[in-house]
Amino acid sequence: MTKITVISSSKSLANLVSSVLPFFDLTIVNSGMPQVPLEGERIRIIDSNLRDSSLLQQLSAFACSGIPCIVIGAARDLNAVVRIIRAGAVDYIAKPLSRRRLLEAVRSAAGLLGPGAETSEAQRSESGGYLRRYPSPAMQNLAAHIERYADANAPVLISGESGTGKEIVAQSIHDLSPRASGSLVPRNCGAIPHELFESDMFGVATGAYTGAHPREGAFVCAHGGSLFLDEIGELSPSGQVALLRAIETSQVRPVGADKVHDVDVRIIAATNRNLSDAVVAGRFRLDLLYRLNVLTLCVPPLRERPEDLPVLAEDILRESFPDREHQLSTTALYLLRALPYPGNVREFRNLVVRSAVLSDSCCIDESAVRQALRSDLHAGVLTGSAAGTDSVGLDDRHSPPA
Repeated sequence: MTKITVISSSKSLANLVSSVLPFFDLTIVNSGMPQVPLEGERIRIIDSNLRDSSLLQQLSAFACSGIPCIVIGAARDLNAVVRIIRAGAVDYIAKPLSRRRLLEAVRSAAGLLGPGAETSEAQRSESGGYLRRYPSPAMQNLAAHIERYADANAPVLISGESGTGKEIVAQSIHDLSPRASGSLVPRNCGAIPHELFESDMFGVATGAYTGAHPREGAFVCAHGGSLFLDEIGELSPSGQVALLRAIETSQVRPVGADKVHDVDVRIIAATNRNLSDAVVAGRFRLDLLYRLNVLTLCVPPLRERPEDLPVLAEDILRESFPDREHQLSTTALYLLRALPYPGNVREFRNLVVRSAVLSDSCCIDESAVRQALRSDLHAGVLTGSAAGTDSVGLDDRHSPPA
C-alpha cells in the first residue's frame, strides 16, 4: 500500500484528504515539516498555508530523493506558483480543494513511481470506495453493480433524475474497468447542434469544407477508453442514425474523408428521460435503444436516501471550506432531511454551502438553514403568509427528539 505523508495544520483539510484517499496509507503531520522523508514515504502532500520559509528548499530536496510533492495552497499569483513548480513540486492545487482535482494529482504523482498498485489505489479511491462511503442500501447496491459492470466491455445505460450524479457513476465505471488507462471522453448530446454532430463525434478531414481544419472526433479521442454520452435522449434523429452505425460497425468516417477509422470504444450513456416512452412516441430509435440498453444502472434520487445526507454534507463542507471546520447541528440536519430536493445533489450542495455562508459560526444551526431557504428557488418549501416567515413545512416525523 502506497504511503503518503500529509503536512497540514488544518484538521479540516487533513480530514478531507483522508476521506478522498481511503485506500492509501496516510500519515498526517500537523506541526512543522519533517526535513527528511519518513520511513516508507512515497508521496508527500503539503499545505502551503504553513508558510514555512524553507518550503522551496524542502521541495528541491524531496525532488532529488525521488519523492513527488503535491502542494495545496491559496496563492493564485502565477509567479508564486511557478516558483513552487520550479523548486520541485509535481503539482500545485489552488484552494478550494476538490476531490477530483486531488485524485488527479495523486494519480499523476503515483504514475511517476512506475507501474503498479499505486494507480489502482487511486482508481479505487475515486470509484467503488468513494461511493461505498454512503450508508444507504440504494448507494451500496449501486456501488456493487458498478464494480460488477466495470470488467465487462458492454455498453452501459445510466438513468436517473437530473442532479443525481450520473457522470460520477460513468467515471467510476471507467476508472474500475480495464480501460482506465485510456480516456473517458464526455459529450452532452443535448448541447451539440444536429448539424455539427458528425464532425464532433467522428472528426473533420482536411478540405472537408472551406476553411476546415482537420481534427479528431470524440470516438477517436476515446479510442482504447470510454465515451460518455450524457442526455442521450436529446439526440436528434439524424444523430441517432449516425451513432447507431458507429456502434454497430466500430468504425467512423470523418466528415470529408474517404476512409473509415476503426475505433475501440466502450459506450456509457446517460439520460433523465424514459427512453421506452420516447420510442413509443417516435422520438427515439428502438434499434439504438437495444444497442445502448445492455447493462443498466439507475441512480437513486436524493429523497430516497436520506441516511446519506450527513456524509454528503460533510463532503461538501470539506471541499467548499477546507480551512474551516464547518458542521451541521442536529436540528439543521433534521430540517435538511425533511426537504424533497427535486434538484437532488446539485440542489443540496447549493443549500448547504449557502447555509454555511449565512451561519454566524462553524456550527450550522437550523436558523442558518431557514435563512438559506428564504430564496425564490425554495419559496415553495416555506409555509406561512410570506417566504420570510420562520415556519417550515415539517411534520412531527421530521422533528428532532426531545
